[in-house]
Amino acid sequence: MARKRDVWNEVLSRITPPSNIAAYLEWSTGILRINATQEAWRRLFERGGDADLPPDEQELLETVTHEMFHVVQIINTGYLYQLVTQLQVEIDEWLRSCNPPAEDDDVVRAFLTMPVPPELSESVRGWIAELDTPGAEAITTRAIVESSAFLVQKRIFDHHFTHDAYLKTLDDSCPSPDYRHPYDVAARYLGNATVDAYPLVACLALCTLKPAEVLAPLCEEASRQQLISHSSGNTAMDIDGLIGLSRHFPSFVGTAAQLSEMLPLAHPVYARGVAVFKELAGTNQYAQWAFMCTPHLLWATLAEPLLRFHPLVFNDTRGRLTMIPPAAIRSQMTEQEQEQYALRLVATAAIYARIID
Repeated sequence: MARKRDVWNEVLSRITPPSNIAAYLEWSTGILRINATQEAWRRLFERGGDADLPPDEQELLETVTHEMFHVVQIINTGYLYQLVTQLQVEIDEWLRSCNPPAEDDDVVRAFLTMPVPPELSESVRGWIAELDTPGAEAITTRAIVESSAFLVQKRIFDHHFTHDAYLKTLDDSCPSPDYRHPYDVAARYLGNATVDAYPLVACLALCTLKPAEVLAPLCEEASRQQLISHSSGNTAMDIDGLIGLSRHFPSFVGTAAQLSEMLPLAHPVYARGVAVFKELAGTNQYAQWAFMCTPHLLWATLAEPLLRFHPLVFNDTRGRLTMIPPAAIRSQMTEQEQEQYALRLVATAAIYARIID
């Protein structure tokens, strides 16, 4: 038992966030790392509608919501789904090519300490660097992702945000320029409609292979064609017209569901989310796009299904991790299989962290 605890502590040190980070999504594996104990999170989740949460609990709830919306972005957009699948496949192929020890604990320790091939590190870092490469009007893909998630996070907890009210929130509490700059660019073209339209136009940009190059001209052309308008406090969006416009960009690849049918391999975690989204959309081919018009109003419909397929990692009062395999597959696992699943998935996350650190 002491030996197993040592392995867990070794893994824990690799993926434990600083105390000032309430939660984060580990993109390559899909692990949602919550910087709280499982019991504390359960109590908070049950009180999620409580308007009088202490500031630290409100921050945790909003941060987890923000990170879960990143999951929505990944399972709904071709660019991000391809990115996370490529990261996972490259790391997994290297792991499979190794000759690991027979014992699970030794496997994890070996993967935490053995040298990562330079070509793997170079490839993974190249994919991540692409997120931060400036495009049109100095926008980066990472900034599109973060600015959209921050807006939706705020609107989930206050459905009645106007454009001016949201600008004040950005003035008062914007975490970094990445969370604001693309929104400001969009607002130059879309005006007061931006607060309603931005999640959809950001999603459409992320359905191309060059989101940072596409967002600004997409907003400019949408405004010119009057596909998005605002009058008397109401925003109107021509969804068909916006989809058609985005398809005119040469780099358009479509939704994650569309792209996943063409990729040779599926991501072991996010592919379930893609399936969940397709199931919720049913036969309506525009339902996935329509969801991105008002994600803050439909969040309750999606949050529970997402949590069912997503692996969660909590702090533990015993000084180790608590790994919760997705509920959708947990019932099919023995306790030993759950432990193996946890060790291997978290070890993959630790390898990814080693590469990008």
